[in-house]
Amino acid sequence: MLSYPKPVSDNGVPVWFGGESNPALRRVAEYGDGWIGFNLLPDEAAEKIKRIEELLRANGRNRSDVKLAVSPYTKPIKTDDLKRYRDAGIEEIALLGWGRTRTERDVTAGLEQMAREFVEPAARL
Repeated sequence: MLSYPKPVSDNGVPVWFGGESNPALRRVAEYGDGWIGFNLLPDEAAEKIKRIEELLRANGRNRSDVKLAVSPYTKPIKTDDLKRYRDAGIEEIALLGWGRTRTERDVTAGLEQMAREFVEPAARL
């Protein structure tokens, strides 16, 4: 199969899996390049990561073989949670915070507030 542009990595296109069920976590450990947990707080994410690490070892893979991300989605988090996610092994956090129907001005203000509350503190971790 031909694909253009070519993937940046010689290993091809990275394959990420989402999901928190045992089958989903097994797919991450067997084939995945990454995992994204959805609607998880730091403690919940840590529990899933522990399971991923166990499954990776069982598959002869290392923790460094996969990237880990999470989206708290509807669960409210605080700035302090950024460190807790990092300590659990999360490398990326996808934040959704501008709500549903708003004006462009509201969206911009929401994004700026999110940057102050999360992006700037995360850069200092």
